[in-house]
Amino acid sequence: MSPDDAGLSTNSVAYVEYKTRLTEHLRKYYGECLGLDEWRVRLSIKRRLARERGGELARILDDLVGLSGTRMLDVGSGWGELLLECIERGAVGSGIELDAEEVAISELLLKSRGFEPRIIEGRGEALPWPDESFDLVTCQQVLEHVDDIERVVSEMLRVTRPGGSMFVSTPNYLFPYEGHYMLKWFPLLPKRVGARILRAKGRDPTFLLEHVNYTTYTSMRRLWRRHRLPARNITLELARSRRHKSTIYRSSVVRRAVLALRLFPNVSWLVTKPPR
Repeated sequence: MSPDDAGLSTNSVAYVEYKTRLTEHLRKYYGECLGLDEWRVRLSIKRRLARERGGELARILDDLVGLSGTRMLDVGSGWGELLLECIERGAVGSGIELDAEEVAISELLLKSRGFEPRIIEGRGEALPWPDESFDLVTCQQVLEHVDDIERVVSEMLRVTRPGGSMFVSTPNYLFPYEGHYMLKWFPLLPKRVGARILRAKGRDPTFLLEHVNYTTYTSMRRLWRRHRLPARNITLELARSRRHKSTIYRSSVVRRAVLALRLFPNVSWLVTKPPR
């Protein structure tokens, strides 16, 4: 039994289908769409199946806000890893995802662990829940792909109860790296120039041109200030305390430089909706 199969007890048929569909979906995404090398495709699929990132984020959230009994919404819930890990820690979780295949895959994952999935297909710009429906709203590596960042944030804020939290993570495109294509990248490189570079490397630039917004540390900080929302930079806190899992923070020299310049590859924010 592989590590990602551990703890399975209720619906192994659903889990086998989940692994098959997830692998096919990721191979198309990482291989055909982004043009990653085969070894990177295999490694990315392995990490997705192991739910490494979802488990890490769920532990952070449990420490920050406590998940037991928390009404949670995951905006852009993807393949369901974070949602599952939070539900297993006691959250009452729902999700919304634009991609119909990802909705189906995440439903299989939840069913395989004995949970009734509450995931719908839809957009973050129009969340179909009443005001103040959730204690916690999460949005992980999604705002860089939406049509209207301001609208999505406003909708997330609307469905969060007063005193509740939003946990939002985005890439920082001031950092010299493009995480989707896994390439060194000049900060805020014009997309037309980036597309020419990708084509020269034999890569398809469609994803960059059609599905990427250049989010930055400073643009997100300004967004929270415009909405007058208290926001904690959790990436900064974890890096300072040497608890961040990213390999970039292992070198003390690099860590000091990143912290001094606020040049994070990705930034996670814990945002609090003020009480009435």
